[in-house]
Amino acid sequence: MIESMKKKGWKRKLAAWLIVSLCTGICPAPAASQAAETVAQTESADIEQGAQPEEDTDALPTEPPEGEEFIVDGYSWEGGTLEVELDSEYKDSQGFYYNLDGTTKTATLYKIDEDIFETDENEFTIRIPDKVRKAGRSYTVTMFSLHLWMHDDIGYRNTINLYIGKYITEVSLEQVFYKITSYVHKDNKKFISKKGSLFSRDQIYLYRFCDKELKGTTLTLPSKVEVISQLAFFAADIKEVVFNEKIRNLTRSVFQCSSVEVVEMKNIEVVGEGCFLYCMNLQEVKFDTENVTISSFAFARTKNLKNVYIPAGAEVSIAAFEESGVQNIIFGEETVFGETSSSMDSLFYGCTDLRNVILPEGVSAIQRFAFNGCDDLDKLYIPESVTDIEKEAFQGNTVNVYGQEGSAAETIQDENVNFISLKNHEHVYKKVTFFSFDTWAVTGDYCEECGKGENIEKISWIKGKSIELPEQAAVQPASHECPLKRNLDNEDTDEYGIVYTLDPLTMTAAVQSINTDQESSELHWYISIPETVESDGEVYRVTKLKRGCFQSTRHIVLPDTIETLEAYCFSSPNIYSGVGTEEMFIELGSNIKNIDDKTFSGAIGQVRVSYRNGVGGGNLICENGVVLSADRTKLYRHYTCQAGEYTIPASVKYITECAFAGNGEVTGLSQINIQKRKDLQIHQNAFNNCNAYINYMDVDDSDTVASPVPTTTAPTAASTASPSAAPTASPTQTPNVTVPPIILPTQKPSEAPTASPSTALPVSPATATPAVPDQQPQTPIVSSENERKESIKLTITGLCLSYNEKSVSITWKQCRNAEFYRIYRAEKKGKYRLIQVLTGMKTSYVDKKVNPAKRYYYKISAVGIEDGELREGAARSKSITIPGLERPTIKVKKGKADLVRYISVILKKYQGTHAQVYLSLTGRKFTKLKMSSGKIAKFRGRFRFQCKLENKVLWLKVRTYKMEKNGKTYSDFS
Repeated sequence: MIESMKKKGWKRKLAAWLIVSLCTGICPAPAASQAAETVAQTESADIEQGAQPEEDTDALPTEPPEGEEFIVDGYSWEGGTLEVELDSEYKDSQGFYYNLDGTTKTATLYKIDEDIFETDENEFTIRIPDKVRKAGRSYTVTMFSLHLWMHDDIGYRNTINLYIGKYITEVSLEQVFYKITSYVHKDNKKFISKKGSLFSRDQIYLYRFCDKELKGTTLTLPSKVEVISQLAFFAADIKEVVFNEKIRNLTRSVFQCSSVEVVEMKNIEVVGEGCFLYCMNLQEVKFDTENVTISSFAFARTKNLKNVYIPAGAEVSIAAFEESGVQNIIFGEETVFGETSSSMDSLFYGCTDLRNVILPEGVSAIQRFAFNGCDDLDKLYIPESVTDIEKEAFQGNTVNVYGQEGSAAETIQDENVNFISLKNHEHVYKKVTFFSFDTWAVTGDYCEECGKGENIEKISWIKGKSIELPEQAAVQPASHECPLKRNLDNEDTDEYGIVYTLDPLTMTAAVQSINTDQESSELHWYISIPETVESDGEVYRVTKLKRGCFQSTRHIVLPDTIETLEAYCFSSPNIYSGVGTEEMFIELGSNIKNIDDKTFSGAIGQVRVSYRNGVGGGNLICENGVVLSADRTKLYRHYTCQAGEYTIPASVKYITECAFAGNGEVTGLSQINIQKRKDLQIHQNAFNNCNAYINYMDVDDSDTVASPVPTTTAPTAASTASPSAAPTASPTQTPNVTVPPIILPTQKPSEAPTASPSTALPVSPATATPAVPDQQPQTPIVSSENERKESIKLTITGLCLSYNEKSVSITWKQCRNAEFYRIYRAEKKGKYRLIQVLTGMKTSYVDKKVNPAKRYYYKISAVGIEDGELREGAARSKSITIPGLERPTIKVKKGKADLVRYISVILKKYQGTHAQVYLSLTGRKFTKLKMSSGKIAKFRGRFRFQCKLENKVLWLKVRTYKMEKNGKTYSDFS
C-alpha cells in the first residue's frame, strides 16, 4: 500500500485522505483544492450532505506519516507498518543495529546506541520497526535481543515504553537493566501485554513484569504462569510476591534491585544466581518445600533480610548470603554446601550483622572467606563432621569457636579465632524461638553457652491465629571494645601494624598510618584503636587521626579519647570486595570535637558511621545512616540500605565532598531531592560514585522545597502484619489513610510490625461531602504520651482552602516552633501523598496540579525540633471541590460495514452535554471537525468515522462542554 501510494503521488494521497461521517452530523471535508470526498451518515444509515469544516491548513500534512503508533485499548496498539532504511553499518536513523538473514528475509534487532538513553525524562519510548530495508531488499524484523546497561545516574529509576510490533516472534530482555512497560500490537500472535507486563500469548511465560498499576501491592502470580524470565521483576516496586503451584524454578536475577519485602516460595525448587541481589527491602523469605537449591549470590546484598531458615536437604552455593544483613540463620538437616562438596566458600562474606548460625551435622569443610568480616559473630559451634577449615575462613573480630579436642576446630590457623574445647562442657539446652513472623516461626533446643542447636522445627499457622511460642533466644552481638593500652616498638608501631606520631610536649599520640608490610593481608577487616600507647616507659593518650591513616580497613573502632579527625583520614578499601561494594564501618567514641569537612571524603565506597554501643555525645550527629554536624548545617555522609528516596533536610547549608559516594542502585537509593536555596552550598564532588538521580527542585522562591516521598514504607525489623482492606467510607467521610513516616532527615526502619498496604480503596464520598473536620493522625516520630503533649506547640491553626484559575490556594497561621511544614494530598480514592515541604517561614502554598470536577483532600502538619528530636505535630485536614468538567475518557474501535471501513469513538466517561472531535495525521496539529449537532445524549456518546485509508494512523481527541449563562464550560481534551 505504501509503495503504490508513493508511485501515484502526494496529491492523490490527500484526495483519498479521509472520509468522515459523524452520527446525524455533517460531512467534514478538506479544502476544495484537495478534492476530498465527504459524506455524513447517521447510525441508521441515513445520508446527508455535510457542511465544510473549519479549515486549518497547517494541520493538514503534505505527507501522511508512516508507521506511527496509535493506542486503541490499554496496552494493545495498532498502526501502520514502519519500515526503515539501514546505512552501511546496518543501523537505522534511530540508532538501532540489525543482523540480516538473506535466506528467510528476516532481521534481528541486537543493539541500540547509548545516546538514546542520555535523557532526564522519567520515561522514553522504543518502537521496534516492522521492517528494514538494505540495498533495495526488505527484511521483516522478527526478533530483538538487547543488552542495555543502566546509563550513568538515571538507569534503574527510568522506564522504557516498549512497543512490540505484529511480526515479532522472539524477544530477549534478559540483559536489559531498565524497567519496562510493554505495549503489544493487537495482531501479534506470540505475545500479549497485561497491565504493561509482557507475557507469551498463552501466558505460560512471563518475560517482564510492570508495576505501573501495581505499585506497593501484593502480587499472586497468575495460575497459568510456569516460567519467569531473567530480570523479570528488575527494580519493580512490589511489596509481596506469592508463587503459584506451577512455578518451580526462579532463574537468574529475577528480582534484582526490586522493592519486594515478602516472598512466599510455594513449591519453589531452585532459587537462581543473584535472584534477590540488591533487594534492599527484603525481610521475609518463606520456603514451603524441602531440598531447595539456593544458587550463588541468591540473597547477596539483601541488607534488611535479618532472619532466614533453610529447609532440610537444601543445597546452598558459594556466597549465597554475601554482604547481606542476615543476623540469624538456621540450617535444616542434611543441608549441603556447594554443588560438588559440602563446603562454605564465601557463604557469609561481609555479613557484618551476623550473630547466630546453626550449622547442620554433615557439613565437611569451612572454606576461605566463609565468615570474613562477620564482626558481630561472637560464638560458633563447629559440628564434629567438619574435617577441614581453611586459614582465611575467619577474618575480622575475634570469634569464640566451640569444638571437640583434636577436631578441625582446634587446628584453625587464624589469630582471630579463640578455640574453646567441649571436653568438659555439658550442653544445657533451652527451648527457644530463634525468630518468628506473622504465620511461621523457627524453634529448637539451644545451648546459650556454646551456640549449639538441636531439634530445629519450623512451625506454621493461619494468619491472625494466636499461638504460644517459646521464649526468644538471647543472642548478643560481639563486643567491640577498644583496649586501654598497647605497647609500641622502636618504630612507634603496635602489634597490629598501626603507626603512631608521638608528641612529648602534650603526651598525646596521633594515628599516622598502617604498616601493611607487617601484616599478612593488605586488607584489614577489623581494627580497634587503643586509648593509650606506651613507648620507652612513657604513656601517650591517643587523640587524633591524621590524614590518610586508614586506607584499606573495613571496620574501625575508635576510643573515647579521639578528639580530632583530619581531612581524608578514612579511605575506601583498595581491594575488590565481594560484589564490589567496598563498605566501611566506623564506630566513633564520645569525645569527637574537631572534624574537617573532608574527613570522610577519601572513601568512595559506602561508609557507615555510628557511635559505639552505649556511647553518645561529640560534635557529630549519627542518625539513621546520615552523619551531620551538631547544629545540623553540614551533611558529611549518607548511607542507608533501603529502597526509596532521600530529601536533604532544610537545616543543611553545606554538603561535603563525597557525601553520597557509594549510594544508588547498590543501596536502593533511587533519588536525592535537593531544594534550590541561596544558602545551600554543595561540593562539586558531593555525588561522586553515586548513581541515584539528583532531583534539584524548581520552586517559586529560595525558601521552598518540593519533596517527593517513596510510596513504599520503610522496612521493619519484625514481621509485617497481615494485609487488611481499607475501610468503606460513608458519604461524609474522607479517605481514611495513615500519614507516611517522616523521612527528614532520613527514613528509619521501625522495630514494630506495620500493616501491609492493601489494594482495596475507600468508597468515593458523595458530591455533597462537607469540608473534612480536623484530624490528628498518629505520627511515628512522636511515640510516648508525654511527647505528644509537648508537640502541641506544632499544631496547625487557621487552615483555609480556596480555588482560583485552576489551582488551589492553601493558607494557615504561622506555627512558631515549626522548622518546616509538610503538605499531603489525597483524592476520593487513594492514600495521602506528600506533595510539598515548605520552610517554617511560609504560611501559604499554591497547588497547580489539580483537575476540574475533582474533590481534593489536603492535610498539613508542622515539623520542628523539640528536646533535640525531630517531631511532627498534629495534622489538620480540609477538602475542596474543583469546578469544571472532567476530562473525557474515550475508547476507539475499528470495523467494517457494507465494505466501508470505519473507526468508532466511544465516550466511556465524561461530563457535559456536547462534544467536539479533533483529528490529526501527525499527532501534533489537529483539525476541529465541524458538526451540525454535538449533543452527546442524542447519539448515546458514540461517534463513527469512515476512512478509506489503509495502514495509516489517525489521531483523535475529544473535549466536552456544557452551556451556561456566562458561556460554555469546556473540559480538557481526552
